[in-house]
Amino acid sequence: MLVPFLLGILVLWFAEYYRSSIRWVTHTQEVLAEVDQLFLLITEAESSQRAFFLTGEEHFASDFEAAKSRVTTQLQAVRGLVRDNATQQRRLAELAPAVAKTMDGLERLIRLRRTVETAALASAPTALRHEGSLLMATIRSIVSGVKREEQRLLESRLKDQGMAEFQLAFSFVAGLLINIGLLYRAYKLLIRYGIERDAAEAEIRTLNEELEQRVQERTSELQSANEQLKKTNEDLSRFAHVASHDLQEPLRTVASYAGLLERRYATKLEGDAGLYLGMIVSGAKRMQSQVQDLLRFSRTDAQKLRYDTFNLGAVLDEVKDDLAAAIEEKKAQIRTGVLPRIKADRTKMVQVLENLISNALKFSKPGVPPIITIDVVSEARQWLITVTDNGIGFEPEFGEKIFIIFQRLHSVGTYPGTGIGLAICKRIVEAHGGRIWATSEPGGGSAFSFTIPTRTTDAGAPQVRQPLDTAEKVD
Repeated sequence: MLVPFLLGILVLWFAEYYRSSIRWVTHTQEVLAEVDQLFLLITEAESSQRAFFLTGEEHFASDFEAAKSRVTTQLQAVRGLVRDNATQQRRLAELAPAVAKTMDGLERLIRLRRTVETAALASAPTALRHEGSLLMATIRSIVSGVKREEQRLLESRLKDQGMAEFQLAFSFVAGLLINIGLLYRAYKLLIRYGIERDAAEAEIRTLNEELEQRVQERTSELQSANEQLKKTNEDLSRFAHVASHDLQEPLRTVASYAGLLERRYATKLEGDAGLYLGMIVSGAKRMQSQVQDLLRFSRTDAQKLRYDTFNLGAVLDEVKDDLAAAIEEKKAQIRTGVLPRIKADRTKMVQVLENLISNALKFSKPGVPPIITIDVVSEARQWLITVTDNGIGFEPEFGEKIFIIFQRLHSVGTYPGTGIGLAICKRIVEAHGGRIWATSEPGGGSAFSFTIPTRTTDAGAPQVRQPLDTAEKVD
């Protein structure tokens, strides 16, 4: 684009130079023509004077007057044409007085012819005629000099015109050839680009087909894996349910008969036999509790969620009724503000809150009444529910471990429970589409938070925490 633009500017410059040279040639020719016309008018005035002098006819005198007037006008026109040339201006400045004197001399001869008789003209003084001849010679000499200068300028300007014409033609032809070359180059580039584009498109199509085939294969593999995983999970859930259900009866039998042995023969056994028998009874009961919790855990995943809109405060009241004995024993306080209405599985929410509150009661500080606070905040398209306590807490690095089934942070017998309650909470919350996490510091209490996505039928406003002096205490 730049090269044709520059070539266009160059051609325009040469064209303007060529037009300028034509104007100057035309101007020079016009000057020559006007100079010739001036000399012709002077000659015509002289001829009219001579004719009148010989014949005395007045129409020749009138012709002289007309020629004289035109000479003055023509002289001014010539001076205007050569105003750009100082040399010609000087010559015309010499020509003007000579022409004026010549016209005056011719006019005196005409007046003399009118006043003197024809017979006396032969003896008229010859000085006036001689002066006229000298002036005409001077005029011829000056006009010849003007014409020679203009001829010289004409030859020079004709050469310039020829050179400008050649430069214009050359620049036009060169520009045309260069543009043709550029167009050919652009054509070749477009052809190459088209070939490369077609090749790239073909390669992209091939890659897309391969990618689509891989996606289909991967999708098929994932579907197969998902079906297999679903079947495996169903088998595992069924196995856990059947195993835990079938294990309850023999465990109950072991626990019952071990209890009978302990009651009837504990005093009759020697040494550590009574202690061992008590450990058998305790282990059987703990195993029975673990089997029952495992059964509950397997049922949590197997049962489908039944969504309902309910007040979270009513659920909390139900949980407090279920844990009334433990709350009374620990002298615990459960504090909360205004709780909203949410849409979830009501039974599962009872189970979650019950596990979290019982966990807070279980891991309270010795001799310190538990204070449990429940906050509910509305966030972006979800409810954030936090259960905070003032218990013993735990190390922050165990924040993920406590939600794994049968994982405990304390030795067996130190605190009651089987270590499955928080795993059940995690499964319920994730089934609702939320998440659960815990933050804590040793001795600084714990905060268990979980989210429940809001739904279009949820009602109620986010929690506005009330002052702690309005919190209720369950005795």
